[in-house]
Amino acid sequence: MKKLHIQLWLWSLLSVMILLGVSCRKKNDPSPNKETREVIFLGSFVPDTITLEKENVVVISFKNYKGTFKFILVRVSSNMYMSFLKHARKSARPVKIYVYKGSTDIADIK
Repeated sequence: MKKLHIQLWLWSLLSVMILLGVSCRKKNDPSPNKETREVIFLGSFVPDTITLEKENVVVISFKNYKGTFKFILVRVSSNMYMSFLKHARKSARPVKIYVYKGSTDIADIK
């Protein structure tokens, strides 16, 4: 009887350890820094107006495209993006715009 209790206790302990090991895997969780929405290429456009709406949100309109887009400047290289956009507007050079599917939020500018 005592042997049976020990075996049941060991089996329960092993089951709990297996469940904890399976449930705590980090590789199955999405990365908090990685955007999970689908990104699509909108096209190449020349920036028309660049307006700082809030502290870190830029509203951009493009020539030959109706509507405005929002770009959030929380990235490390936000100054680079702003100078890139201003230079493209000044020299009338098109930039490649990538947006999140179904929104007006800009995912990337190249």
